[in-house]
Amino acid sequence: MFSFSCKAVVGAVMASYALVAIDTAAASVALVCDGEFRMQRASVEGVTEVNSAGTMHVALVAEADSVVEIRLQTFEDGRRAPVQTFALPPM
Repeated sequence: MFSFSCKAVVGAVMASYALVAIDTAAASVALVCDGEFRMQRASVEGVTEVNSAGTMHVALVAEADSVVEIRLQTFEDGRRAPVQTFALPPM
């Protein structure tokens, strides 16, 4: 489980549903968001939270008629973090 404080990410997910009309096997939407971000992950051990300020690249990957993957990469203090990939369960 993860959540973001950036309203643009929520808008991007909603905009990604427009990819359904594209007649391709796979498509993606990429966004660049500037601001402060909070990411939370829930697991059996508990909830961890990571805060960052800077630029975040967000990619939504769609296959067929749904978003199947979200890729995040932050740039903070001139350093690029590794890409984090979240696979979404099939709908």
